[in-house]
Amino acid sequence: MDRTASPNPDPIPELMRQLDTLVDGESASAKLAASGPRAIGPLANFLLHGRARSVPQPRCWAVRTLAGLGAKDVLIEYLEQEPAGDPVVRLHEEAVQREAALALTSWPTDDVFVVLMGAAQRQAIPGVIEAIGRFNRREAVPMLLKALEDDCCRPWAEAALEAHLARDHDLVVQSAFDRRTDVAQQEERPSLRRRRAVLRLLRSQAEPSDVVHGLAPLIDSADLEIAVDACAIALAGGTTEERARAGRRLTAIEPNAAWDLYADVKALLRRLDAPPPETRAR
Repeated sequence: MDRTASPNPDPIPELMRQLDTLVDGESASAKLAASGPRAIGPLANFLLHGRARSVPQPRCWAVRTLAGLGAKDVLIEYLEQEPAGDPVVRLHEEAVQREAALALTSWPTDDVFVVLMGAAQRQAIPGVIEAIGRFNRREAVPMLLKALEDDCCRPWAEAALEAHLARDHDLVVQSAFDRRTDVAQQEERPSLRRRRAVLRLLRSQAEPSDVVHGLAPLIDSADLEIAVDACAIALAGGTTEERARAGRRLTAIEPNAAWDLYADVKALLRRLDAPPPETRAR
Protein backbone atom coordinates (compact mmCIF):
# COMPACT_ATOMS: atom_id res chain seq x y z
CA MET A 1 0.00 0.00 0.00
CA ASP A 2 1.30 3.45 -0.98
CA ARG A 3 1.16 5.45 2.25
CA THR A 4 2.28 8.63 0.41
CA ALA A 5 -0.93 8.84 -1.64
CA SER A 6 -3.43 11.37 -0.33
CA PRO A 7 -6.68 9.73 0.82
CA ASN A 8 -8.66 12.76 -0.35
CA PRO A 9 -7.04 14.21 -3.48
CA ASP A 10 -8.02 17.72 -4.49
CA PRO A 11 -10.93 17.30 -6.95
CA ILE A 12 -10.56 20.76 -8.51
CA PRO A 13 -7.89 19.90 -11.13
CA GLU A 14 -10.05 17.05 -12.42
CA LEU A 15 -13.16 19.26 -12.38
CA MET A 16 -11.30 21.89 -14.39
CA ARG A 17 -10.41 19.24 -16.93
CA GLN A 18 -14.05 18.18 -17.12
CA LEU A 19 -15.17 21.81 -17.41
CA ASP A 20 -13.32 22.03 -20.71
CA THR A 21 -15.53 19.37 -22.28
CA LEU A 22 -19.07 19.61 -23.63
CA VAL A 23 -20.05 16.27 -22.11
CA ASP A 24 -19.15 16.94 -18.47
CA GLY A 25 -18.66 20.70 -18.45
CA GLU A 26 -21.99 21.78 -17.03
CA SER A 27 -21.96 19.31 -14.17
CA ALA A 28 -18.32 20.19 -13.46
CA SER A 29 -19.32 23.84 -13.31
CA ALA A 30 -21.90 23.07 -10.63
CA LYS A 31 -19.37 21.06 -8.60
CA LEU A 32 -16.80 23.85 -8.88
CA ALA A 33 -19.37 26.32 -7.60
CA ALA A 34 -20.01 24.00 -4.65
CA SER A 35 -16.27 23.95 -3.95
CA GLY A 36 -16.45 27.59 -2.88
CA PRO A 37 -13.81 30.35 -3.09
CA ARG A 38 -10.88 27.95 -3.60
CA ALA A 39 -12.19 27.30 -7.13
CA ILE A 40 -11.89 30.98 -8.07
CA GLY A 41 -8.14 30.88 -8.79
CA PRO A 42 -8.26 27.98 -11.29
CA LEU A 43 -11.39 29.39 -12.92
CA ALA A 44 -9.80 32.84 -13.20
CA ASN A 45 -6.71 31.36 -14.82
CA PHE A 46 -8.91 29.42 -17.27
CA LEU A 47 -10.84 32.56 -18.23
CA LEU A 48 -8.08 35.15 -18.24
CA HIS A 49 -5.24 33.13 -19.69
CA GLY A 50 -6.94 30.30 -21.54
CA ARG A 51 -7.23 30.42 -25.29
CA ALA A 52 -10.45 31.41 -27.05
CA ARG A 53 -12.27 28.44 -28.55
CA SER A 54 -14.47 27.92 -31.57
CA VAL A 55 -16.90 26.38 -29.05
CA PRO A 56 -17.19 29.00 -26.29
CA GLN A 57 -19.49 27.06 -23.94
CA PRO A 58 -16.80 25.92 -21.43
CA ARG A 59 -15.61 29.50 -21.00
CA CYS A 60 -19.22 30.64 -20.58
CA TRP A 61 -19.66 28.05 -17.82
CA ALA A 62 -16.53 29.42 -16.17
CA VAL A 63 -18.01 32.93 -16.24
CA ARG A 64 -21.27 31.75 -14.68
CA THR A 65 -19.42 29.89 -11.95
CA LEU A 66 -17.21 32.89 -11.19
CA ALA A 67 -20.29 35.11 -11.02
CA GLY A 68 -21.98 32.67 -8.67
CA LEU A 69 -18.88 32.73 -6.46
CA GLY A 70 -18.97 36.54 -6.37
CA ALA A 71 -15.76 36.96 -8.35
CA LYS A 72 -16.71 40.37 -9.69
CA ASP A 73 -13.08 41.53 -9.97
CA VAL A 74 -12.17 38.59 -12.21
CA LEU A 75 -15.02 39.36 -14.60
CA ILE A 76 -14.01 43.02 -14.66
CA GLU A 77 -10.40 42.07 -15.43
CA TYR A 78 -11.62 39.83 -18.26
CA LEU A 79 -13.71 42.59 -19.87
CA GLU A 80 -10.86 45.05 -19.54
CA GLN A 81 -8.62 42.90 -21.72
CA GLU A 82 -7.87 44.20 -25.20
CA PRO A 83 -9.79 42.41 -27.97
CA ALA A 84 -7.89 39.74 -29.86
CA GLY A 85 -6.23 40.87 -33.07
CA ASP A 86 -7.60 37.91 -35.02
CA PRO A 87 -11.20 38.69 -36.11
CA VAL A 88 -12.12 34.98 -36.02
CA VAL A 89 -10.95 34.71 -32.41
CA ARG A 90 -12.85 37.89 -31.53
CA LEU A 91 -16.02 36.44 -33.03
CA HIS A 92 -15.70 33.18 -31.05
CA GLU A 93 -15.14 35.11 -27.82
CA GLU A 94 -18.20 37.36 -28.15
CA ALA A 95 -20.47 34.81 -26.46
CA VAL A 96 -18.13 34.72 -23.45
CA GLN A 97 -17.95 38.51 -23.31
CA ARG A 98 -21.74 38.69 -23.39
CA GLU A 99 -21.95 36.23 -20.50
CA ALA A 100 -19.47 38.27 -18.48
CA ALA A 101 -21.12 41.61 -19.26
CA LEU A 102 -24.59 40.41 -18.30
CA ALA A 103 -23.25 38.70 -15.17
CA LEU A 104 -21.71 41.99 -14.05
CA THR A 105 -25.11 43.71 -14.14
CA SER A 106 -25.79 41.84 -10.89
CA TRP A 107 -23.53 44.55 -9.41
CA PRO A 108 -25.20 47.77 -10.67
CA THR A 109 -22.37 49.97 -9.41
CA ASP A 110 -20.46 52.87 -10.95
CA ASP A 111 -17.27 50.87 -11.42
CA VAL A 112 -19.10 48.16 -13.36
CA PHE A 113 -20.80 50.75 -15.54
CA VAL A 114 -17.44 52.36 -16.33
CA VAL A 115 -15.96 48.97 -17.25
CA LEU A 116 -18.86 48.15 -19.57
CA MET A 117 -18.62 51.53 -21.28
CA GLY A 118 -14.89 51.04 -21.76
CA ALA A 119 -15.45 47.57 -23.20
CA ALA A 120 -18.00 48.97 -25.67
CA GLN A 121 -15.56 51.67 -26.77
CA ARG A 122 -12.89 49.07 -27.47
CA GLN A 123 -15.21 46.64 -29.24
CA ALA A 124 -18.97 47.15 -29.44
CA ILE A 125 -20.68 43.76 -29.27
CA PRO A 126 -24.37 43.01 -28.70
CA GLY A 127 -23.91 41.54 -25.21
CA VAL A 128 -22.05 44.55 -23.87
CA ILE A 129 -24.60 46.96 -25.38
CA GLU A 130 -27.39 44.88 -23.82
CA ALA A 131 -25.68 45.06 -20.42
CA ILE A 132 -25.16 48.83 -20.67
CA GLY A 133 -28.84 49.23 -21.48
CA ARG A 134 -29.82 47.53 -18.24
CA PHE A 135 -28.30 50.40 -16.24
CA ASN A 136 -30.80 52.84 -17.79
CA ARG A 137 -28.41 55.77 -17.31
CA ARG A 138 -28.43 58.99 -19.30
CA GLU A 139 -24.63 58.85 -19.71
CA ALA A 140 -25.09 55.67 -21.75
CA VAL A 141 -27.33 57.26 -24.38
CA PRO A 142 -24.51 58.49 -26.69
CA MET A 143 -22.97 55.01 -26.68
CA LEU A 144 -26.33 53.39 -27.41
CA LEU A 145 -26.94 55.83 -30.25
CA LYS A 146 -23.51 55.05 -31.68
CA ALA A 147 -24.34 51.34 -31.50
CA LEU A 148 -27.27 51.94 -33.87
CA GLU A 149 -24.67 52.25 -36.63
CA ASP A 150 -23.68 48.58 -36.22
CA ASP A 151 -25.98 46.01 -37.81
CA CYS A 152 -25.29 43.42 -35.10
CA CYS A 153 -25.68 45.78 -32.15
CA ARG A 154 -28.65 47.75 -33.48
CA PRO A 155 -31.50 45.54 -32.11
CA TRP A 156 -30.03 45.64 -28.61
CA ALA A 157 -29.38 49.38 -28.80
CA GLU A 158 -32.92 50.03 -30.01
CA ALA A 159 -34.37 47.97 -27.17
CA ALA A 160 -32.28 49.87 -24.63
CA LEU A 161 -33.10 53.28 -26.09
CA GLU A 162 -36.84 52.66 -25.87
CA ALA A 163 -36.50 53.07 -22.11
CA HIS A 164 -34.80 56.45 -22.64
CA LEU A 165 -37.27 58.01 -25.09
CA ALA A 166 -39.42 59.67 -22.45
CA ARG A 167 -36.64 60.89 -20.13
CA ASP A 168 -33.76 61.52 -22.55
CA HIS A 169 -35.62 62.39 -25.74
CA ASP A 170 -33.52 65.54 -26.15
CA LEU A 171 -30.38 63.47 -26.75
CA VAL A 172 -32.23 61.09 -29.05
CA VAL A 173 -33.77 63.90 -31.10
CA GLN A 174 -30.40 65.65 -31.48
CA SER A 175 -28.96 62.44 -32.89
CA ALA A 176 -31.53 62.44 -35.70
CA PHE A 177 -29.79 65.36 -37.41
CA ASP A 178 -26.79 65.24 -39.74
CA ARG A 179 -23.90 67.01 -38.00
CA ARG A 180 -21.82 67.71 -41.12
CA THR A 181 -20.52 71.24 -41.38
CA ASP A 182 -19.53 70.93 -45.03
CA VAL A 183 -22.72 70.43 -47.02
CA ALA A 184 -20.70 69.10 -49.94
CA GLN A 185 -19.41 66.23 -47.81
CA GLN A 186 -21.12 62.90 -48.37
CA GLU A 187 -22.72 61.51 -45.22
CA GLU A 188 -21.15 58.28 -44.10
CA ARG A 189 -23.33 55.20 -44.34
CA PRO A 190 -23.13 54.33 -40.60
CA SER A 191 -24.35 57.83 -39.72
CA LEU A 192 -27.30 57.44 -42.05
CA ARG A 193 -28.18 54.05 -40.52
CA ARG A 194 -28.13 55.63 -37.06
CA ARG A 195 -30.37 58.52 -38.06
CA ARG A 196 -32.85 56.23 -39.78
CA ALA A 197 -33.00 54.04 -36.68
CA VAL A 198 -33.56 57.09 -34.45
CA LEU A 199 -36.48 58.24 -36.59
CA ARG A 200 -38.03 54.78 -36.44
CA LEU A 201 -37.72 54.80 -32.66
CA LEU A 202 -39.28 58.23 -32.32
CA ARG A 203 -42.05 57.26 -34.70
CA SER A 204 -42.83 54.22 -32.53
CA GLN A 205 -43.93 56.45 -29.65
CA ALA A 206 -47.67 56.29 -29.15
CA GLU A 207 -47.82 59.99 -28.29
CA PRO A 208 -44.82 62.00 -29.52
CA SER A 209 -43.75 64.57 -26.98
CA ASP A 210 -43.63 68.29 -27.65
CA VAL A 211 -39.86 68.04 -28.09
CA VAL A 212 -40.45 65.90 -31.18
CA HIS A 213 -41.76 69.01 -32.96
CA GLY A 214 -38.09 69.86 -33.33
CA LEU A 215 -37.93 67.12 -35.97
CA ALA A 216 -40.01 69.17 -38.41
CA PRO A 217 -36.93 70.19 -40.47
CA LEU A 218 -36.43 66.51 -41.31
CA ILE A 219 -39.67 66.49 -43.27
CA ASP A 220 -37.58 67.91 -46.11
CA SER A 221 -34.67 65.49 -45.65
CA ALA A 222 -33.00 64.32 -48.84
CA ASP A 223 -33.12 60.78 -47.45
CA LEU A 224 -36.64 59.60 -48.19
CA GLU A 225 -36.78 57.05 -45.36
CA ILE A 226 -36.01 59.80 -42.86
CA ALA A 227 -38.42 62.20 -44.55
CA VAL A 228 -41.31 59.71 -44.46
CA ASP A 229 -40.75 58.89 -40.79
CA ALA A 230 -40.56 62.62 -39.97
CA CYS A 231 -43.83 63.13 -41.82
CA ALA A 232 -45.43 60.30 -39.84
CA ILE A 233 -44.31 61.90 -36.59
CA ALA A 234 -45.73 65.26 -37.68
CA LEU A 235 -49.06 63.67 -38.61
CA ALA A 236 -49.23 61.89 -35.25
CA GLY A 237 -48.52 64.85 -33.01
CA GLY A 238 -47.60 67.95 -34.97
CA THR A 239 -49.21 71.32 -35.25
CA THR A 240 -51.70 72.08 -38.02
CA GLU A 241 -48.92 73.73 -39.98
CA GLU A 242 -46.60 70.74 -39.51
CA ARG A 243 -49.31 68.33 -40.65
CA ALA A 244 -49.90 70.40 -43.77
CA ARG A 245 -46.19 70.53 -44.48
CA ALA A 246 -45.94 66.77 -44.06
CA GLY A 247 -48.83 66.29 -46.45
CA ARG A 248 -47.14 68.37 -49.14
CA ARG A 249 -43.90 66.43 -48.73
CA LEU A 250 -45.64 63.04 -48.90
CA THR A 251 -47.54 64.10 -51.99
CA ALA A 252 -44.25 65.04 -53.62
CA ILE A 253 -42.61 61.75 -52.61
CA GLU A 254 -45.46 59.44 -53.68
CA PRO A 255 -44.96 59.35 -57.49
CA ASN A 256 -41.36 58.23 -57.25
CA ALA A 257 -41.40 56.29 -53.99
CA ALA A 258 -39.61 52.93 -54.03
CA TRP A 259 -41.76 49.86 -53.46
CA ASP A 260 -40.68 49.54 -49.81
CA LEU A 261 -41.83 53.11 -49.06
CA TYR A 262 -44.83 53.41 -51.34
CA ALA A 263 -47.35 51.61 -49.12
CA ASP A 264 -46.22 53.62 -46.11
CA VAL A 265 -46.57 56.89 -48.01
CA LYS A 266 -50.07 55.95 -49.22
CA ALA A 267 -51.19 55.00 -45.72
CA LEU A 268 -49.91 58.29 -44.32
CA LEU A 269 -51.63 60.30 -47.04
CA ARG A 270 -54.92 58.62 -46.15
CA ARG A 271 -54.45 59.88 -42.60
CA LEU A 272 -54.53 63.43 -43.89
CA ASP A 273 -58.23 63.02 -44.56
CA ALA A 274 -58.83 62.16 -40.91
CA PRO A 275 -58.98 64.88 -38.24
CA PRO A 276 -55.76 65.37 -36.27
CA PRO A 277 -55.63 63.69 -32.83
CA GLU A 278 -55.19 67.12 -31.26
CA THR A 279 -55.14 70.48 -33.01
CA ARG A 280 -52.19 72.52 -31.88
CA ALA A 281 -52.29 76.11 -32.99
CA ARG A 282 -49.04 78.04 -33.03
